[in-house]
Amino acid sequence: MVIADLLPAGFEIENPRLANTPSMAWLPGDPDKADYQDIRDDRVLLFVTLPDKKTLHFYYGVRAIAAGDFVVPPVAAECMYNPLVAGAGSSNRVAIKR
Repeated sequence: MVIADLLPAGFEIENPRLANTPSMAWLPGDPDKADYQDIRDDRVLLFVTLPDKKTLHFYYGVRAIAAGDFVVPPVAAECMYNPLVAGAGSSNRVAIKR
């Protein structure tokens, strides 16, 4: 399964591969790990093997970099080998104030 989470304008991803990325020690328990993650400027792509009847939790940090009112794109997921198995969330809006 590929999970594509596009960020709204005004945000950037905190790359966990960098040494100066803060830890998220406040998270409850251990988050699930993706088989592979592709971190881009405007999105996170998570490649995961879905277990039967188990909820997975993925976390990553973002940083607000510009003030404004932005559209939050819907998160989407698609089976890599069967595109008929897919889903998407809903979009929303977010405001970043100085």
